[in-house]
Amino acid sequence: MPVKVAVYAGKPAVLAYEFLDPLRHFGLPFSFLRDEELVKLPSYDVLLVPGGYTGNYIPSMGSKGVRILLEFVEGGGGYVGVCAGAYVAGLLKLVKSEPVRVEGIGWVEIEVRKPDHPVMRGYSGKVRIHYQNGPHIRPAEGEESLATYADGSTAILSAKFGKGRVILFSPHPERSRSTWRMLLNALLYAAQL
Repeated sequence: MPVKVAVYAGKPAVLAYEFLDPLRHFGLPFSFLRDEELVKLPSYDVLLVPGGYTGNYIPSMGSKGVRILLEFVEGGGGYVGVCAGAYVAGLLKLVKSEPVRVEGIGWVEIEVRKPDHPVMRGYSGKVRIHYQNGPHIRPAEGEESLATYADGSTAILSAKFGKGRVILFSPHPERSRSTWRMLLNALLYAAQL
């Protein structure tokens, strides 16, 4: 059975529709969920939280949406956060790591640190990926740095929250076909499929 993906598409998630092409390419069943539709989250395997206006996510979701999201992940649902979605995971305490804001837009190289991890399957060495103001992450104990930036900070993080799996991307894997497989790997791993 394929993974069922919910893509958060509340007002602040202005980059949600960038995921249309990779999700369609892999034939994954997915739905865009606005804030009031987060009540449907328990019928999905994984929540994909895209880039957008970080400071507006939690107020837009509201206390009920936040509670549903946290219960979903804690109960075994997956969370894949990209850029703002990675910052939001920190704000929601889904991870203990510290996100450091670094401004910049463009193509960067990340170094794969855990090529044997399921999220990094098919990738090794340096990988070119698009960056747009994502967090440079300092992992906490028990969290895995899967890939790093040149400054040594984490670009892709794997963590657990309750029974759920959390994968955070500081850069944007959806913006290049060469990194779409990484996104697919993350969705499958987070969904525990």
